[in-house]
Amino acid sequence: MKEVVLPKGYHYTGTTVEFTRSIEQIKQMPMKHGCSKIGEMRTINNDGVPHLVLVFENIGTPFTIEFPTTYISTKSGKKELNMNISGRIIHDRVKALLVEVDIGYLDFAQAMMPYLLVDTPRGRIALEDAVKENEDKFKHGTFAMNLLTDGGL
Repeated sequence: MKEVVLPKGYHYTGTTVEFTRSIEQIKQMPMKHGCSKIGEMRTINNDGVPHLVLVFENIGTPFTIEFPTTYISTKSGKKELNMNISGRIIHDRVKALLVEVDIGYLDFAQAMMPYLLVDTPRGRIALEDAVKENEDKFKHGTFAMNLLTDGGL
């Protein structure tokens, strides 16, 4: 689970758009681009912290969006959970990526590359996570994409 703590007054901390509204708006975006299968998985951990993942498919290619758990830091040093922030950040990011599809600069899979799911020996994970987990190999030029599927991870 990804967690973000933002200082009060930082970008998005003043949003009034409800998390559920953002989710519904985000779901409409891939549907507009030919995704027929869209699902969501919501879990709440023992501390009552929500975790949301959207999954969708475009022409047989799977994608996933993991929403960060967002907090605003208070002056007293405590954290206040505010998932409305997460909803707007992801909404605006997906919207910006899909503008590139709308203008014909990229196709859907290229634009949504950060959310692409890849099969690995450990299971299906987001491409961006696979890249992050293998950052040193990329830096040293020893990483090959075929390692994702042939047991090299």
